[in-house]
Amino acid sequence: MKHLLLVGAGHAHLYVLKKLGKHSLSDVKVTLLSPNEHQYYSGMLAGCVEGIYSIDDIRIYIGQMLKKAKVQWIKDVAVSIDPENKTVQTGNGEFLPYDAVSFDIGSLTSGTDLPGVLEYAETLKPNYRFPVLLEKVRNAEELVIVGGGVAGTELAFALQTWRNQNGKKPLSLISSSNLMEKGAPYVSERVKRFLVKKGAKLYLFQRASEVNRDNIVLSPTDSKVPFDALLWVTGPSPPKLFAESSLPNANGYLLVEDTLQASGYPSIFGVGDCIQMTESPPLAKAGVYPVRQAPYLWKNIKGFFQGSRMRRYKPHFSFLSILATGNREGLMLYLGRAFHGRLIWLIKTFMDRRFIWLYIRRKREEHQVSSKWLTIFACTLITTILVGLIFLFVVSTYHPVMSTMATFFSSFINRFFAGLFFFFLIILILVLFFERISFK
Repeated sequence: MKHLLLVGAGHAHLYVLKKLGKHSLSDVKVTLLSPNEHQYYSGMLAGCVEGIYSIDDIRIYIGQMLKKAKVQWIKDVAVSIDPENKTVQTGNGEFLPYDAVSFDIGSLTSGTDLPGVLEYAETLKPNYRFPVLLEKVRNAEELVIVGGGVAGTELAFALQTWRNQNGKKPLSLISSSNLMEKGAPYVSERVKRFLVKKGAKLYLFQRASEVNRDNIVLSPTDSKVPFDALLWVTGPSPPKLFAESSLPNANGYLLVEDTLQASGYPSIFGVGDCIQMTESPPLAKAGVYPVRQAPYLWKNIKGFFQGSRMRRYKPHFSFLSILATGNREGLMLYLGRAFHGRLIWLIKTFMDRRFIWLYIRRKREEHQVSSKWLTIFACTLITTILVGLIFLFVVSTYHPVMSTMATFFSSFINRFFAGLFFFFLIILILVLFFERISFK
């Protein structure tokens, strides 16, 4: 019997586990190597920090999926790989043989080699430590966040909102550049204005030069910012696994072809933040990519064992990004455009919850009543758009011979479409109302 080894329980491997639960691979034993039984959804971390979601709302228990898919679980991490002998070594020193192996282990946090960071700072990665981190940053009187990228900025919004609601001192956000500098300049200014309005203290264009037990020293001003909790969110860095092996890598990220197979090693697959594709510019380290890569990974793993044709993944470099900005408001970024408001947050929470529901399939509880209205909201929106398109088609294809019938249908469809439009507005108002009173 052949052996498939899945290393990490990221977004793409969750998809593979779900597929294995429905369609097992003939004569293939499957093992998952992962250090924790829960996978925390990164898109909902800020909402949990703010108090909108509970811990259970944002995590997926993989135990049930493993049981259904008949997959063996080894609670450990991979520390090295020997591609010639086809083995992966675990943290406990065990060597796991494989016929095919897939890596979905994400990335690490950059800048942790600065003296004092590992001793005194908290990082989001690995994210299974999130419950412990959550209590620490909430209880802090002097909270400092280092990192002005998307993750650091979104957490600053969530934590500052929570601190305003609970009578805590304003947090401090330190960034070596402008906030979210990879976006349009006006987006950075807008985000900065929102954070200042909420009360956060910003230290922009300043870099951490030294981290002590109770303060952080900034360069070039040499000013000291005190803290009793330090959250280090400074962007991604590659896992050490690939750089320390003979596998092809780019700055530590596993190099893969468009089939998601490592260059020169067809038995090794990689997805998500831990890889770089050979024939395309580096992809952003965002959760949207492993989600898009997941169906290709599943089909190509099947193709590897069944000897069928491999599917080629072509990345799309534009994607919708929505940040939670606190108080159930969101900022949508797409193609250089930015939109902000409560409706944006509703779209985000609907998308986030839908992702969780795909894997937990549990009955919605009483505190999730607004989710039913979000579903109605989406269905009504789709119905309204479809009816509008039908209306335009009917109006644009009238024939003179059918003038009497055309007049009747025009009047009828006008009333029907108008009724749906007002129904849509009512649903929107209900969604806003129920989202406001939920989780209290």
